[in-house]
Amino acid sequence: SAMSKSEEETTTTPARADAQETVASGVEEPDAHMAGDGPGEGEEKKEEHVYVQDDSVQAFFDHGDSVFCVAAHPTVPYMAASGDGDNKAYVWDMRTGEIVSTVEGHMDSVVACGFSMDGQYFATASMDGTVRVMSKKKSKKKKKKKNKDKDKDSDNDSSNTNNNDNDDNKDKDDSEQVPERPPSVQYVPLITLEGPGEEIEWMRWHPKGHVLVAGSADQTTWMWAVPSGTCMNVFAGHIGSVMCGTFTSDGKKLCTGSEDASVCVWDPKTGQAIHHLKGQLFHHGPITSIASHPNPKQPLLLVGSMDQNASICHVESGKVLRKLQGHTDSIECVALCEKLPLAATGSMDNTIIVWDTNTGQKRTVLEHDKGVVGVRFLAGEPLLLSASLDNCVRMWDARNGQLLRTWKGHTDSILCMDVSADGSFILTGSDDRTALLFEIKSM
Repeated sequence: SAMSKSEEETTTTPARADAQETVASGVEEPDAHMAGDGPGEGEEKKEEHVYVQDDSVQAFFDHGDSVFCVAAHPTVPYMAASGDGDNKAYVWDMRTGEIVSTVEGHMDSVVACGFSMDGQYFATASMDGTVRVMSKKKSKKKKKKKNKDKDKDSDNDSSNTNNNDNDDNKDKDDSEQVPERPPSVQYVPLITLEGPGEEIEWMRWHPKGHVLVAGSADQTTWMWAVPSGTCMNVFAGHIGSVMCGTFTSDGKKLCTGSEDASVCVWDPKTGQAIHHLKGQLFHHGPITSIASHPNPKQPLLLVGSMDQNASICHVESGKVLRKLQGHTDSIECVALCEKLPLAATGSMDNTIIVWDTNTGQKRTVLEHDKGVVGVRFLAGEPLLLSASLDNCVRMWDARNGQLLRTWKGHTDSILCMDVSADGSFILTGSDDRTALLFEIKSM
């Protein structure tokens, strides 16, 4: 049914049809677009002009408007979520492209979404000023009351990821439902968090607990405990919209960037600002993006601004260590590499610059055809993913700037990107109203 739906709604290339079966069966397939360094340009010309080159292995078609945010589940690698300009968000299964849970009730676009670090909760943040939280549905065992043997059932529940299905196979009723496929993870509405007086710009879960923060156009950042919904702190100190923010990777500090061209480092427990980085030596344009170093032993912060510059800052001392100058338009996204001293900045000037964080020198310049809206290092690798308004996702070797792969499939600008928990899929959302899944081949 997923396929007939996709054929109605988009021009599905044979490639996607095969690939969807591949994902469902888990069988590797040879990749037609790997040959040569080009992203299969030759192939695109040979095809009928009705077809768009489509390297995606799965698509989610249920959005009614642009897809502004995507999130991969942190512990279940086949679960995804996405939010849109139609005021809705969906949790869906990457294996089928089908809806598992729907978030309704927001009165304006959903601009951020994400799962808690253990996948227990899913949250959406909207321009309506609220955050809606859902919790994982618990009803698995109750549902199976039909089966006579409850103990047998709970055994299967706990080991369903290990293909331990001997009991199931004896049970003739279950034999039709491919028993070794683990179930989708469902979410049910829990609580709506309120407080910010204007639209929410971004939202983040704490890396170690059930706490979430959201920054607002009303110049404040709010922090709530989940599931209670208690407001733990309101961080006030910016004099402009709070445009971006992140916890440090150890979760001990919160860093926010504002339209007022400043960055605040906060103590989440007290709500007090520890450092306020601002002034002519820092930035003179709104702060668009902020990234904390993935290694907690490296207390570095990478900050990108509309003033075309980026900064590397030290979270503990509050000092600006390096000023990164080289872009000719606003920086929209930033990322730090876990293993090597590399930073990446993506800009509306259509380029990504990879910098040496020790020296502040440019290592390499990478190019898209339009502005770059997402950069992401693969965990523990010097491989960099980039997403662009040119409808493409690319993978680069950040050490030498080599383009390793280009994925196409969207028919309009990509707006957001995430990577699945196991590092094997890229999830993207676009102005074309779809979320697509691209497979990262082992290089």
